[in-house]
Amino acid sequence: MADLKLTFMRELNKDQLKQAEKVAKAAIAMGIDPSFAVSIAFKEGSLDPKTIDSPKKAMGMMQVVPDTGKAYGYTEKDLRDFDKNLDAGLKNIKEALAYANNNPKLAAIYYHSGP
Repeated sequence: MADLKLTFMRELNKDQLKQAEKVAKAAIAMGIDPSFAVSIAFKEGSLDPKTIDSPKKAMGMMQVVPDTGKAYGYTEKDLRDFDKNLDAGLKNIKEALAYANNNPKLAAIYYHSGP
């Protein structure tokens, strides 16, 4: 697994660690800091692919709202699929980082609250 220096990692169960590894690998492939991507996935959906929808209709582990998913070519049904939800979430992280000039604090705010 990517060398993630995140304090919450030691608190994760085996399933969450498995999801963290998937997020990290996909993030690296997209040129995103894996620690940042895993942190977002942990904060948004507790690294649980079966995360329930939020009251604002954010879906899946990456808590992607349908309008954001649509911007990346995904339907609501697509966002129920782990890989598609992860892809949409990572694309949104990449967009957030670009918008925030690679400032992770601003990018996290952008990601969580939308553009």
